[in-house]
Amino acid sequence: MQKETYRIGELAQLADVTRRTVHYYINKGLIPPAKGTGVNSYYTTDHLSRIRLIRELQESYLPLEEIRKIIVPLDPEGVVHYLEQHKRKPPAEKNLPAREQPGEIDARSSGAPVLYKRIDLGKEIELHFPAELIEKKPSLLRSLIDSARRIISSSR
Repeated sequence: MQKETYRIGELAQLADVTRRTVHYYINKGLIPPAKGTGVNSYYTTDHLSRIRLIRELQESYLPLEEIRKIIVPLDPEGVVHYLEQHKRKPPAEKNLPAREQPGEIDARSSGAPVLYKRIDLGKEIELHFPAELIEKKPSLLRSLIDSARRIISSSR
């Protein structure tokens, strides 16, 4: 069982970030400031959950501004629920090789959630596309991926 309050060093270590990152997230409005002041300041399990969710969403290549739109309105239980849901999502691609199934992005900028997929095309180039294309236009998607990979592999 995790304890309920943390000093900044403990929080940073548990969340696998630096102290500077914790302060950065606070300054960007992604997490609330510490409770208390000075040497008596502390962080809670809500801070830890929020940082973990930010990290999960960043691994899906979601920009911090979009992460803020998702995370700020959530209460502590909502953060934990969203984090659990995000970790449990199975790859939805049925016709794509496993190496092309890494990232998911839940962008809510237009109001309705849109799930995006990310495919590594090689040479530090990625393709991001709405997940619904997998079902709606699989041949177009496959053609796009194959064409892009040919172009990338032929360039120096």
